[in-house]
Amino acid sequence: MKRCIFVVLLMMSFGTQGSEWAHNSIHHTLDYGDGSGVKVGVFDGAVRCSHQELAGHCTNYDAPGYEGSGYWSNHGTHVADTIAGVNKSPGWIGHDGGVAPKAHIGSYQVFHEPYPGASMWITDENEAAQVALAASHGVSVINMSYGAYDDWGYPYLSDEMLQLWRQHGNITFVNASGNESVVMDPGNVKNIDNVIFVGATNQNGALAWWSNTPGNHYKDQFIVAPGDFISGAFGQSDADYGHMSGTSMAAPIVTGAVALLHSYWGHLKNNPQATASILFESATDLGAPGVDAVYGHGLLNIEKAFNPAAIGGPGDDNPPAPGDDPCDDVVITNPDVGYPIGNPPGDIWYDSRGNRHLSHGVPQNGFRSCVPVDNPPVVDDPPPDCEFCGGYPIGTPGDGIWYDSHGDRYYYAYERNGERRVLERAKASPVIIKAASKLSMVFFDKFGRDYKTNAVNYKSVDRVASEYLNLNENMSIQMVNGDNPNFKMKLSDDVAIGRGRTLGFESNPVLDMLDDGAFIVKDNIGIMHSDTSTTALYKPEDWLTFTYTKENGYLGSTGMGKYDTIASTVSKEYGMFFGSTTMALSTGGDDNGMVKMSSTIPALAFEVGAKGSFKKNLDWSFTVGQALQPVDGTMSVSYDNRHGRNLVKSVDLGDDRDTIVMFRLKFTW
Repeated sequence: MKRCIFVVLLMMSFGTQGSEWAHNSIHHTLDYGDGSGVKVGVFDGAVRCSHQELAGHCTNYDAPGYEGSGYWSNHGTHVADTIAGVNKSPGWIGHDGGVAPKAHIGSYQVFHEPYPGASMWITDENEAAQVALAASHGVSVINMSYGAYDDWGYPYLSDEMLQLWRQHGNITFVNASGNESVVMDPGNVKNIDNVIFVGATNQNGALAWWSNTPGNHYKDQFIVAPGDFISGAFGQSDADYGHMSGTSMAAPIVTGAVALLHSYWGHLKNNPQATASILFESATDLGAPGVDAVYGHGLLNIEKAFNPAAIGGPGDDNPPAPGDDPCDDVVITNPDVGYPIGNPPGDIWYDSRGNRHLSHGVPQNGFRSCVPVDNPPVVDDPPPDCEFCGGYPIGTPGDGIWYDSHGDRYYYAYERNGERRVLERAKASPVIIKAASKLSMVFFDKFGRDYKTNAVNYKSVDRVASEYLNLNENMSIQMVNGDNPNFKMKLSDDVAIGRGRTLGFESNPVLDMLDDGAFIVKDNIGIMHSDTSTTALYKPEDWLTFTYTKENGYLGSTGMGKYDTIASTVSKEYGMFFGSTTMALSTGGDDNGMVKMSSTIPALAFEVGAKGSFKKNLDWSFTVGQALQPVDGTMSVSYDNRHGRNLVKSVDLGDDRDTIVMFRLKFTW
């Protein structure tokens, strides 16, 4: 048996390649941290820790008997820089530093170089001693860009290396697969779930011609990363650089990604199985669909690795089984409203550190089915009697996973008062947007990673609309920004139909909060209906308006109950002075949503001011007012934390009222 590093020495002119393309292909940015607080073991030739890429966060641990002897290793230094270089290279080389530039590198020597390029394996005993030393230092991930070969020159997994992996099951090992364009090992070794095997891709996104593959036996532990013509530090001086190709270069890119995960979520340091699964499940699929014998799980994707993981389906090793009577569980809230959190337009997640993450692939279907896994219904045709019942078990904050009627889709979930619920974001209209912005919750994905999400959807609800403009004596049109025009059509002297909010009357504080709907008006009576509300309006006098709204929500807000709102508006003018007051009372609500509001909410709007004209076509007005705002009531979010304790966060709706002073000019043609 012999050990060799996995590098292909290919000469080319500097500057034509680099590491920037590699980082771009794996969606790497420092938005996901820099590896701070993580100790990485580089098992290789001695790293030149004084190199300008590594100085200050690299320590040498030479093998006994080899202290300070020989040359610094180009290979080891390049590997260490790929993991944690700080990008001090000259621009012409196209270098982009390491994946985790603030991780600490421990250089644990297992190869000796008496002269450049002569990487001589020391002993298996030395390797075992160095792994034990690294473990004592708190190293959570070890990069091994080398492997064993038999007497015929074929790579295989040696017994000595397997023993080390198994002895140190709480360390993540990243192992280069080799460069012989063969299957990496002829056997079928088990019980090494803490190991990630890595193949190499080229700039075209395809497997490099020389990269080894996992075959069917190791495809579930295999991932690929860029490894072709990668720029990095060399060991002959503190500012020496060069290019190398090989799975030796791909493995440290994956090791850097592991360091980022371990830095962000410290509990993953002692959980290599979860660490590996995160990278595998988030990889960009290449080759044959799914996990295959060439690319394994596919190409490393750091951006997706940091998104909440809620992957599920019949192909899982341990899919959840329905209970004896799945309809006994309450598993859904507000099924008719909005999107699940993580779905457009609310596709941004925040972890507990306040960093943004973009969610991928959360389905929009909102129903469950009480049928066996082996006989799922068609999603577009849910069983009418089981639409909102239990179905497949929903996940808790500890795993964030549950199954829809296909058995292979997934949602993010939370738990409240012991009930498992879909994590759906409420939408807040301007009536309560300030209060709602104070509410958030933390949930945990299936790997125990914490993410913070807003309780409401902050999608802009600003609406700019013109007055109704007369096209002819029977038709008027209202222009609305970002939407189709509204209209009002006269059917007779006292009956009109149309689409809008105001029913063709002047703006009203209650109607302004609702969605545009179809309306019919007769004299001073009107009815408007939209997807979320039905409103009746009665205007007995020019100065008095009554409205009644029955709504699947609260004054343009959704996902927090169903309310009925009755309101009256009084408006008067006295010469150049004018004023209006709207008083509203909303009753209803329920406790099924992630967000809960008081069952009775009084609200108030007012405006007072003066108006006049500068010229014939130029009018002015000065006003002091308040848009419709609650004057009393509370809003709260309730969920169970990962320890099963119920958390309730509440805000007083009356604390977020705004008074606005405004001067307006209006020119009419």
